[in-house]
Amino acid sequence: GRRLTYGELEARSRALAARLATAGAERDRPVGIAMEKGWEQVVAALAVHRAGAPYLPLDPALPEERRRYMADHGQVRTVLTQPHLRGALAGVEEFVVDGAPPEDVAAPEIDTTPADVAYVLFTSGSTGLPKGVTIEHRAALNTVLDVNRRFGVGPEDRAIAISSLSFDLSVYDVFGTLAAGGALVVPDARRARDPGHWAELCEDEGVTVWSSVPALVKLLVEHLEGRERALPEALRLVMMSGDWIPVALPDRIAALGSPRVVSLGGPTEASIWQAVHVVDGRRPDWDSVPYGRPLANHRLHVLDERLEPRPEWAAGEIYVGGRGLARGYWRDLGKTHAAFLFHPRTGERLYRSGDFGRFRPTGEIEFLGRRDAQVKVHGHRIELGEIEAALESHPAVQAAAAAARGAPGEDRRLAAWIVPRRDVPDEELREHLARRLPAYMVPSHVVRVRSIPLNANGKVDRGALPDPRRAGGGADGGRAGGVAGRVRALVSDTLGVDAIDPEAPLMNLGADSMDVVRLALRLEGELGGRPEVEALLGDMTVAGLCDFYAGAPA
Repeated sequence: GRRLTYGELEARSRALAARLATAGAERDRPVGIAMEKGWEQVVAALAVHRAGAPYLPLDPALPEERRRYMADHGQVRTVLTQPHLRGALAGVEEFVVDGAPPEDVAAPEIDTTPADVAYVLFTSGSTGLPKGVTIEHRAALNTVLDVNRRFGVGPEDRAIAISSLSFDLSVYDVFGTLAAGGALVVPDARRARDPGHWAELCEDEGVTVWSSVPALVKLLVEHLEGRERALPEALRLVMMSGDWIPVALPDRIAALGSPRVVSLGGPTEASIWQAVHVVDGRRPDWDSVPYGRPLANHRLHVLDERLEPRPEWAAGEIYVGGRGLARGYWRDLGKTHAAFLFHPRTGERLYRSGDFGRFRPTGEIEFLGRRDAQVKVHGHRIELGEIEAALESHPAVQAAAAAARGAPGEDRRLAAWIVPRRDVPDEELREHLARRLPAYMVPSHVVRVRSIPLNANGKVDRGALPDPRRAGGGADGGRAGGVAGRVRALVSDTLGVDAIDPEAPLMNLGADSMDVVRLALRLEGELGGRPEVEALLGDMTVAGLCDFYAGAPA
């Protein structure tokens, strides 16, 4: 409900930058941003840059232990936060961003270069600890300006800021939109995961540009389809990235409106995006939406183990080069040298993506999957080794394995298998993981096994792990009729579980936030009305849902 002009944004970020400069903000020394979704994040990011420093998002939804590690490893001494989050991170100097009128001060005079660090984003790490991707101004700017030019983003555009500040798609939301002179529409933090709220915002504010992972676009489409509504007429550009795009999704979008649909791709280590493909209709031979061609000043290679180019249709590993490459991983030369290299023949600096792909005769790259234990779930990049390390840090767990079940681009879920030293309740394991991992990395199922299956090379054979749906426990939901039976059937089908404990919170039945939103849409569509999404994400149980609908007709 709050509107800021460019003049107000300028004044607020300038005043905050002056305070940061006085506090000792400097180049290559990250300033933390510990905020929920809101206009304050935009002021904070601009102020940090005006003070000559990079920003490091510290999402308040993350476990305290993880935020503390990120702040300590990032050498964060100063944090920007909101009034209600004051004191969330001990041992740092806090500056609170609120609605009070800003001081009328001059922006600090700083001496920065395009090679200075713009931001540090932490991603999942295979060794059990997250790693900080370090991006310089010139690298991110290259991507932002090319996308704006390519798709004609300008002052008349309004973009919805759907992505978390911890996710690099937010870099384009903020800096791409403002660089073009457009308006940035920020969701209400309390309803940030509700597709009904997204649809209302897009309609009411005349949103023209949408950028998110495909899973969020799919939720918006499902919401509109369930109400037989079209996409907002003003929406002209839908950009999807960060995960496989379901091949049928572009056609579903086209059935609801006429926006231009674009696939973008690439790792965080190469500045938001590196590849682009304009989706102008699905072809019958597609197994997946193409990864695309390089953006301006980016280079994509498909190489074999000797770093030689692979011919058309031959699979190889995707390497990224060009102006968008990260400086490396923050304070971690070992990981940097393992992922970034100089080609021995051409001398080009390259990032080893770990992705497999192949060139089509059209010159576009087709994405084929991963060479390691990294997975994408609802757009989140997850190293399975980090989940396994967190599980094995529990004294009751002798060994652990993790995997993502479900087809890429569809409704994937994380599951874990443990060899227990002693009996340990699921709730205890969930609490243990929740203190160490983001919510999206906590497996929806934990299965007990006698041993972890290995392949001939001694590595975990994830294909041989038992089906978590069949192996789980929990009380049978029963065959109740009426509303209670319909609620239980919807929960079972949406969460992909066969046994339902009616007294367990939905989040303990294997649900993640995407599952809960989809469940909310189905409940509303089939039973009329529903609890707020945030209530479902809290302690809501199946029994509580049945009580909610108790007055509804059977």
